[in-house]
Amino acid sequence: MKFLNSIIFSIFLLFGSYNLFAELNEFGISNIFPTHTDDNDAFDQRIQEEMMNNNLQISGRHTESLTLQNILDFIPKIDVYFENLLDTNNQNPDDFKLAELAVRDVEKAKKMLKPQDVTPADEHDLRIALNRINTKINAYDHTDAIEASSYIKNNN
Repeated sequence: MKFLNSIIFSIFLLFGSYNLFAELNEFGISNIFPTHTDDNDAFDQRIQEEMMNNNLQISGRHTESLTLQNILDFIPKIDVYFENLLDTNNQNPDDFKLAELAVRDVEKAKKMLKPQDVTPADEHDLRIALNRINTKINAYDHTDAIEASSYIKNNN
């Protein structure tokens, strides 16, 4: 019975400490994959690791510790990471998902900024930078499920 309890405890410890061992890859992208149960916490941790050197302090889902410049500095890292994935012909779907998650991190981080801290010009710069990388990733991910046989008319 003690052996079974120690195995169960080890499993809980292993899965419970998953976020403790999260780290950035060489491109500055976090390797944390959020689940439905820890969605906000996981994204908050990803944003803190990727875009900030200090603690992310959130009140009412807004923050003063994150700036627009932190977000704008992070977007080129996503681009470099994605270009590296394409150049190495990496077939690991998790690596591609990390690029998609990094874009979601930018979108969530943008929502955390206080509206009065972002000027219309800043918003425009962020939208252009984010759309550029988002378009690249979406274009790569796009697949048509339409086969030529779908256009053949039945003679019934």
